[in-house]
Amino acid sequence: MKTLRLALTCVTTIMSAVQLEAQVVGRLTNLSTRLYMEDTNNQPKLPIVGFNVSGGPKTLLLRAIGPSLSMFDVPNFEASADGPQAHVGTFFKVYLNNQTFVRNVLPTSYQDMINMINVSYTYQDMVLAENSVGAFLPVQGNFDSVNVFTCDAALYSFIIGGTGVDPKGVVLGEVYDMDWETNPTSRLTNVSTRGWVMPNDGDTMIVGFVIEEGPLSVLIRGVGPGLTSFGVGDAVRTTTLTLYDSTGVIGYNGAWQSPVSNKGANVIALTNATEATFASVGAFNLVTGSNDSAMVVTLLPGAYTAIVGGNGQIGEGLVEVYEVPQ
Repeated sequence: MKTLRLALTCVTTIMSAVQLEAQVVGRLTNLSTRLYMEDTNNQPKLPIVGFNVSGGPKTLLLRAIGPSLSMFDVPNFEASADGPQAHVGTFFKVYLNNQTFVRNVLPTSYQDMINMINVSYTYQDMVLAENSVGAFLPVQGNFDSVNVFTCDAALYSFIIGGTGVDPKGVVLGEVYDMDWETNPTSRLTNVSTRGWVMPNDGDTMIVGFVIEEGPLSVLIRGVGPGLTSFGVGDAVRTTTLTLYDSTGVIGYNGAWQSPVSNKGANVIALTNATEATFASVGAFNLVTGSNDSAMVVTLLPGAYTAIVGGNGQIGEGLVEVYEVPQ
């Protein structure tokens, strides 16, 4: 009997540990969007990165990378032929609730641009910040824009532009949660990017996000037609959404009310999104039968990539990743 009681105690302890682990909810700690940007007078195509902070103040690393993408063989960010090539780069402007101007982040060069923003940070401070979140280091001397941003709980956005004469090319907009391990009550609950959906592999809209701590249910949307109700006249007319992990495709949707397909080892659940899902995260509704794409997926901790396509069409699109309440 003593042996049986000991065995039952061990089983109970193991089950309690499993239940405790199952109760740990993951969190979003990074969103990176690679997409096309064109900062010209005639028809600018400027990416807008949005993020929502809830639960209290948070410290974030914000980046707009252009020239330094050349180290990854990404088509180089450049200006027109008669432009000052040595000064081609990125900048961004941060807004509160998409209206109130907060901060202008201008590069002079990656090495000394921080002096344009906040004298309490040095170049070495910025390198340490990037190392702390596992971000690659831009090429020293390049005109990429980086900023450590401490903010209250609210909705924010930053618009990425270019320096030089008519700059254009592929850029990377990034939001990193720097204090998720030491500040657990504050969270990134929604990250998004509005920009141009392009048909070529080199300038496709590609979104990466990272989940830490535990499994997390997320709503992922690729919105095109749904933007027309907000006055976006050049919205892409159809979107596709393909989700990847390190093994390959783990999710696909071609219209938000059509079936989702595929499922990988890191996928706990994969379902269609519904209007109830949109309401639960505060997302605007999509029109019944529209060619916007969406999925609800519960994922293990790890890094994931979503590609938003337009079936060969060009136009503005919106990609969103929301935490879904448990």
